[in-house]
Amino acid sequence: GINAEYGDKDQIVNHYCKASSFTTKIGLSYHLRSLPWYDTSDPNEFFPRCYQLYDEDDRDDFKEDFEICASLSILKIYIKQHQEHISETEAESASSPEPEKDGIPTEKAENFVPLNAVGLAIEHLKQVIRALDDEFLDIKFDPKCGITNFQRKMILNYSFSLSSKNFRFSDFKQQTLKLATSMLQQFVELKLTQESIEGCTNTWIMKPGAKSRGRGVIPQNNLDDIIKLADSSKEEKWVVQKYIEHPLLVHNTKFDIRQWFMVTDWNPLTLYFYQDSYLRFGSRPFTLDDFDPSIHLCNNSIQKKFLSGKGLNETSLLKATCGPVQPSRNIYTRTESWKSGMI
Repeated sequence: GINAEYGDKDQIVNHYCKASSFTTKIGLSYHLRSLPWYDTSDPNEFFPRCYQLYDEDDRDDFKEDFEICASLSILKIYIKQHQEHISETEAESASSPEPEKDGIPTEKAENFVPLNAVGLAIEHLKQVIRALDDEFLDIKFDPKCGITNFQRKMILNYSFSLSSKNFRFSDFKQQTLKLATSMLQQFVELKLTQESIEGCTNTWIMKPGAKSRGRGVIPQNNLDDIIKLADSSKEEKWVVQKYIEHPLLVHNTKFDIRQWFMVTDWNPLTLYFYQDSYLRFGSRPFTLDDFDPSIHLCNNSIQKKFLSGKGLNETSLLKATCGPVQPSRNIYTRTESWKSGMI
């Protein structure tokens, strides 16, 4: 260990015992959740929500949140596909139709999701709003009024098929579009969703609670896989956090900023920033169709594996896919980034 008493006057020790409350993902998530008790700030307004999967109550809350996101994804995808369907119909030239099965082209019939999936998602979200109203009025919610566990499973399957397997809806109706749009608007107005970070894929990111340098971090969009991984090790405590599905990109590539600062006071919040910082980049263009770490984790300890010749992405491939301004080692200092026109 380090004995600070023997250091020079200009030396500051930044490693302390029992500092896990603000140096681990578990500690940070706990304190962010406790923030409303000490301040008027709402962490959901500036930080992607997270859950501790080793805690049973938190795990149940996460499952409920995941199911809600699945229903919202169904509505978002339906609205998007409805708009595409209108554009395709208007641009479609006259041609002989393929043999159909129940109104769907035969060769693609197995890749469709029924229209009633939208109705099921809407009914689920209505139940969520009713349950919140009953909780506010101190009325016990009657489970008989809600959807069944089988229907919840159907919602998860529909959402995954639409977002990860490129399934399409079997039919499109204007009234269904209005209902889906209205329900999404209600959730936004009631602030029941972090709309700015959520997309259509219901992607979450799993993190070991006390590890660093990107070790063990895995994006996931399948609830069964998330729970299975969380239960795979009794020693590991997992945190799951909503993934930002629409991140800020530079040359279509994910990046993060490593900035050093010192906090001297919490109230009022007083920060001192170190003048220099650096940017760390992924080595492949951003996409949610592939959860490869070279795309989603910008840690240097992760990215150096993909630039050493052992991974999928050599420097030549990197420049071909992301542009010639991409740094060969995926790191730019603040000064280099400005001079190169990177930012």
